Amino acid sequence: MHNRSYIKKIIFDSLIGILLFVYFPFHFNFKISNLIIVFLITFISDNIDVKWKNHNRLVSNVPGFLIAYLYGPQYIFAASLITLFRLNEINSLRRIRKFLVYFFMYYSSYVIVNFFDLNIYTKLFLYISLSKIINSLMVDIKTFGIKLFIIEYIFFIASLPSIYLYLLSQNIIVKYYFLFQNLLFLGIYYFITKYIYEKEEEEIKNKRLNRFNAIMLEFSNLLYSYSIKASKEFILKEAAKFLNEKFGYKYILISEFDYEKDLIKRVSYSGFSSEEFKKLKARKVKASEIINEVFKDNYRYGEVYFIPNIAERLDKNDYFYLNKI
Repeated sequence: MHNRSYIKKIIFDSLIGILLFVYFPFHFNFKISNLIIVFLITFISDNIDVKWKNHNRLVSNVPGFLIAYLYGPQYIFAASLITLFRLNEINSLRRIRKFLVYFFMYYSSYVIVNFFDLNIYTKLFLYISLSKIINSLMVDIKTFGIKLFIIEYIFFIASLPSIYLYLLSQNIIVKYYFLFQNLLFLGIYYFITKYIYEKEEEEIKNKRLNRFNAIMLEFSNLLYSYSIKASKEFILKEAAKFLNEKFGYKYILISEFDYEKDLIKRVSYSGFSSEEFKKLKARKVKASEIINEVFKDNYRYGEVYFIPNIAERLDKNDYFYLNKI
């Protein structure tokens, strides 16, 4: 279903790209030195994985396409082709869609800007601004966020000064320095966004830990009040119910680890039906597999594990997938 949706987008983007080329054609004549520069800067910048909040990947290949704009429309096409060879592990359909999106956003911006009789500095500014707007319309329209748009647009705009200085410089060595300067800036931008994310993540972890400690204090008082007069099964049942209500999780599953038999025994639950819990109990799950796969040091924070959603990496036949029960 996902591939079918991608194929539809690819067909639509291809038709737009073909119409754009038919009505605004360009010649495939390249200067080798210019092509090498566009290749190097586009390839390097496109493979610097700048992310906002460690989730949304920003468009990092702007430095290459700014230079391609100066050299001519055929270089915008060449730069778009270079993005097909991004080193990330993405499938062929995604690579083709990215190529089409980049070609359309940058080349259509080039076409629109060149309708106006403006100086090159204003044209570059309009080119960058239009490219970002078109990118958001094509890719982010359903999940548009003004904060993410501004963060990415700032990077687009911040790439302009180096190109302006390149145009103003007379010395060939200085000119080439300014061409590659944006790669240094991109590296700085990468570390800034990484630092912001890590700082916010640390604050979130501290808030979660404080809330966790408060709940666990209440939880320990509950266990103490039941420990004298209630059975183990009753205490665990109340514990599952308490955790379900306090943490707001849809499902709570309490298990015991039998290290001698290397098995996990399901002992209590909340949020499941009794039939679902019986099926979960019937499964034989090795304790060592969950410990090795889930309880890792990089998920540990103090004495607590904040385990991310790793469901896609787990064996659906062994763990707790309700749609497979």
